[in-house]
Amino acid sequence: MCGSHKTYQVESHMKRLASLLAALLLFGCQITSTLESPDFAFIGVNVINIQSGEIAENQIVLIKGAKIVGVGPFANTIVPNDVETVFAKEQYLLPGFQSSKMIPETTFGGEIRTVSLNQPADLLLLDENPLQDIQALSRIAGVYSQAQWLDRDALDLVRQAAVELLKDSTLPTDTSDEDL
Repeated sequence: MCGSHKTYQVESHMKRLASLLAALLLFGCQITSTLESPDFAFIGVNVINIQSGEIAENQIVLIKGAKIVGVGPFANTIVPNDVETVFAKEQYLLPGFQSSKMIPETTFGGEIRTVSLNQPADLLLLDENPLQDIQALSRIAGVYSQAQWLDRDALDLVRQAAVELLKDSTLPTDTSDEDL
């Protein structure tokens, strides 16, 4: 009788485990591999699908290096404690434009990038929805590219350094045809 009781317990645990796995799949919880442990996360962000125009609200986007390793609803996605995070509630995330400028097939009828698993982490964070106001694209809150996060302050410093560099450069001022 002791053996049948253990069999019942194992079957009971297996049924609970199967139910838990089914619930995780049903509610769309993203399970990421331990080999793909993220080092950066956007928390609570609205993800724009630029192909369909749909917005997935209140998402977590997990990044490892220069690749997206997880995307899922805030309530169902686990973020490890040691991950650098940007809390982006009420902000909008979309693929950056670096990919389309550097890869001709993306510009001319090829694959359009999305914020999804295994895609390059070339991303723009905006304070406003660019689908409602295209001018939102000129008000960038931050950029994630080449495995680096640059917030608005960092972008302003880069811009200021570029302006100073151009001021100090010795570019020719006369562009007449005589020099050609």
